[in-house]
Amino acid sequence: WLKLFGPSVRYFLKFRGSSVPMPPRRTWGEMVWPPEAPLWLVISGNISLTMFACCFLLLVVPKRFLFKRFLRKARAKLVSSLRRMVFLSSQGPFFRLFAWCGRRCSCGYLASRCRPPQSVKVKATRLGEVMMFWSPQLPMNPFHEEFYVIEWGRVGASTWNEMAVRESGSKDQDRWKTTLSSLPEMTYIRVRVRALNRHGPSSWSDEVSVLTLVKPNDDGGFIGPLGSAGDLCKTQTYHWAQIRGDINLKIPIPDGCKGKDIKFKALPSRLEVSYLGSPPLLEPQPLLVGLLSKRITKADDVFWEIQTDDKIGRHIAVTLQKSEATEKWASVMDDDNHPRVDLSYVRVFTGEESITDMTEMYE
Repeated sequence: WLKLFGPSVRYFLKFRGSSVPMPPRRTWGEMVWPPEAPLWLVISGNISLTMFACCFLLLVVPKRFLFKRFLRKARAKLVSSLRRMVFLSSQGPFFRLFAWCGRRCSCGYLASRCRPPQSVKVKATRLGEVMMFWSPQLPMNPFHEEFYVIEWGRVGASTWNEMAVRESGSKDQDRWKTTLSSLPEMTYIRVRVRALNRHGPSSWSDEVSVLTLVKPNDDGGFIGPLGSAGDLCKTQTYHWAQIRGDINLKIPIPDGCKGKDIKFKALPSRLEVSYLGSPPLLEPQPLLVGLLSKRITKADDVFWEIQTDDKIGRHIAVTLQKSEATEKWASVMDDDNHPRVDLSYVRVFTGEESITDMTEMYE
């Protein structure tokens, strides 16, 4: 030990005046290849030291100074390997126990400052309920902990309703999710989220909005808004219903409108119903134009005619055939402005129900 490390101890610790005899200083060649050390130990030590020095230089040297392509690729691979090593280490039981003890003993003081969540998404799932997803921006701190505060409100309103989310069964891998309930139906809701711990809250995430679901009528359908031509009709909403295999639409039209004044075009995934006018207008005014929420059969199977109803007035009765007879439709048009119904309230006869079930359904 004195022969190998004696000069270093004397140099760093100023170990002078000691009774322990110190060998003379060694040259660089003797330090790289000590004559007393075995050959295999010297070679392995030099290789390890060289690899450590190269890795250290690849990490600390700025990326703009790495002119060679293979150096940039080596740096990227090294960083990826280090991240993988840290990730695998964090999954072990000893690391988790160490992190858990540190979080409990520090009472949150060792946590880092929170950053706002990102990739916030929201989806209407049931009547009065929406599911919210987001990705946290967690630091490389094993003792970091945070919980989240969610606020929701009506679009256009200045008031917010607050809800706290903790770590009890809400985490799904790298994403978090929670359910907001007791929401008004057929209402545009905006939501936002932020992280919070002992160091204080983060800034709010970006706001996202969604239209909540609505309870369908007895026919499994609902109403929807018309296009610009709806101002000329008795009502500005169309009605739709669904049964096994068919979608029935009632689209209002202006009084005195005839079949030649209507432009009707049906495709497997698109529906176009426009009012041409009498006399003809410069541009057709849309009544119901857009993509369908689900596919229908070929256009030859689409049937429509003009009818008159005391409630709706003069309208077009359209029958669309579903591509899947037992499939449930949440809405006719694939548009956020058209309300979507809660499919759990929709019951379509599939041929497997008994006569008793059908009698109860019609009662």
